[in-house]
Amino acid sequence: MLDRIVKEKWFTARAVIGFWPAAAEGDDVVLYTDDTRKTKLATLHTLRQQLEKREGRFKRRAVRLHRAGLFRRNPDYIGGFAVTAGIGEDVIADRFKHANDDYSSILCKALADRLAEAFAEHMHMRVRPRILGLRTG
Repeated sequence: MLDRIVKEKWFTARAVIGFWPAAAEGDDVVLYTDDTRKTKLATLHTLRQQLEKREGRFKRRAVRLHRAGLFRRNPDYIGGFAVTAGIGEDVIADRFKHANDDYSSILCKALADRLAEAFAEHMHMRVRPRILGLRTG
């Protein structure tokens, strides 16, 4: 089925990628409109892993970013990826389902999901050297 997906172009892939100047503010990450970091765009509340401890207390682990004093040397950024590789998948999966081929319908959906995961990895690989200037591998 994977060969048919590729050969017959059953699905379409799309991605959107964004990067924003960012800084830590307590447990949160503040996004800025530009590299001057003067105008806040949004605040991401990133409190993670609240593990219950004795007496109802919680262990907190927040996203760590460089301290403000390091911005001149190593300013922080945060990136976001939204990808799909399954545009058109529902039409193909429904075609199988209506033909009483539930196995192929499920397989079609599973392959679309795996292709989306692979596409996300591919986009990360492309972004590292082009946008971030980092080596891949």
